[in-house]
Amino acid sequence: MQIAAGLVNESQVGDRLARAVEEGRRGDFGLILAMLSQDARDFAEFWLSTDESVEQKLHKHFELPPKQTLIAKPGAEDCMDNSGVFRTFGKKAFHLSQALLPEPVVIRGDLPADMLIALNNCAPTVQRRFYSDARPTIPTHQHFNDILEAQRALGKLMEHADNRNLMAMV
Repeated sequence: MQIAAGLVNESQVGDRLARAVEEGRRGDFGLILAMLSQDARDFAEFWLSTDESVEQKLHKHFELPPKQTLIAKPGAEDCMDNSGVFRTFGKKAFHLSQALLPEPVVIRGDLPADMLIALNNCAPTVQRRFYSDARPTIPTHQHFNDILEAQRALGKLMEHADNRNLMAMV
């Protein structure tokens, strides 16, 4: 048997759940819980009003501080410097001053912030290709004769080193 209209969240239940607990009606309590949605996104505290944008709603719901401003060069704009507060008064005072008067985040480099965001989402090979126009060098394979000559030269060096060690021992 299926119920035509299931409950989505606890705001639709009202005080029936609390009354079932108070009066010890386990059957009603179990039925009401079974009718609720299993998805946590359906809980009442996650339902957002429709008059604001999603970003504003989430900022308000999670009580986030305002976004930090971005500047390209330090000293180019009127900015706050909280480093002296940290050196003088310590970590807690710095956090307080950062919350009251946040420092702008300095973006260093010639690229605009949007391009940096796009590049940070790319694979490392794409980033390397963007920052340098040079193609990656493909290692060249050595010819068999060149490898053989290098091995013989290494063998001779090792033989001379062994001979010197033997002479030092005698």
